[in-house]
Amino acid sequence: MKATMQEIDQVLSTLAHLYGPAFDDTTRRVIAEIKSNIRGTKPDDRPYIFLDHNEDVTGLEYLNELADAILNHHVLKIRYQRFHTSVAEEIIFHPYCIKEYNYRWFVLGYHENQQVWNWVLALDRIKSIEREDKISFRRRDQDWKAYFEELIGVTWPEDEKPEQVIIVFSKEFSPYIETKPLHPSQKKRWLPDGRMEVRIRVILNYELENLILSFGQHAQVIAPERLKNRIQERLQQALKQYGSV
Repeated sequence: MKATMQEIDQVLSTLAHLYGPAFDDTTRRVIAEIKSNIRGTKPDDRPYIFLDHNEDVTGLEYLNELADAILNHHVLKIRYQRFHTSVAEEIIFHPYCIKEYNYRWFVLGYHENQQVWNWVLALDRIKSIEREDKISFRRRDQDWKAYFEELIGVTWPEDEKPEQVIIVFSKEFSPYIETKPLHPSQKKRWLPDGRMEVRIRVILNYELENLILSFGQHAQVIAPERLKNRIQERLQQALKQYGSV
């Protein structure tokens, strides 16, 4: 059955509301032009779907160029400025994949100077991109879907391997964790007192720590011991911020 013009209009509106921030200017113009031709004039075109997103996100202007480099195996010369540095550095980069996490966009690839194949660059810290045709692209046979299935966030510390993480959530917060799992590998077990024990298998990284800390007093890390110690250390550091108040 052919879609009606109204149905096409609804699909375009939904796409614009859901993915608008990630679209480039050309895509936005095309969608707007098609909608205009379908509707003619319409008095009420207010948004009806609202998602959390970063209104001030930057770096999306590089998405097309990075995607083209990934698809066509182009090496890039990227001017990149880290947080807390006053000048940008030049990086020879072989891009492999793009990932969005926590309202920010990242590109992973091979860092020529550091000789690291899963180096992470945040798009909002990129200052410029140029093609580098004098260097051959270093290919990487990597299943990136499987790679991210063992990861929360985008950083995979060197020599780390996935570990079983055990967290107990408070009775009050357990229903939330049941309906919104921490990770696809999550397995749960209800405790007699109404709390829930959660087990996930992931890489231990900073993003995992931040996720656990976001639950405050409702989350207790049971294992592994080094993650438990790290969370305790960061909580103690946070508490010191209020010591002189």
